[in-house]
Amino acid sequence: MGDSARFRLLSAGEAGQVFEGLSAGGARVVEVDTKGARDGESIVHAFSELIEMDPPLSGRWHQDAFSDSLCGGLHNLEERRVVLALRGDFWVKERFGAVAETLEILGEVADTLAEERFTGGAPTELVLFVVETN
Repeated sequence: MGDSARFRLLSAGEAGQVFEGLSAGGARVVEVDTKGARDGESIVHAFSELIEMDPPLSGRWHQDAFSDSLCGGLHNLEERRVVLALRGDFWVKERFGAVAETLEILGEVADTLAEERFTGGAPTELVLFVVETN
């Protein structure tokens, strides 16, 4: 799963309590559910429904555009700590195609948002979770 050290794995049963605690601590929690869809366009759509992309996306799958827009959208949020929770077992079990590319992009976005030089001195901590559904 991309760089597995970046992603924390949670069961569906423990996710609610963990996210409630993070939210109470001031983090923005964003739960992404593609409803099992694994293609790039569906993944982009799922993220775009929850995060205002900056710059906006056309909805077509393009890795660089998705990375840039997601990074801009997350940086524009008020909170300096953002939790992204990916729901679905396929995020763990399918390490190819758009799923693998998305995991790689999320790692890169986390690195970029942590850098003061890329964020105008206002870094954002991006915490990444995968929530198993079974």
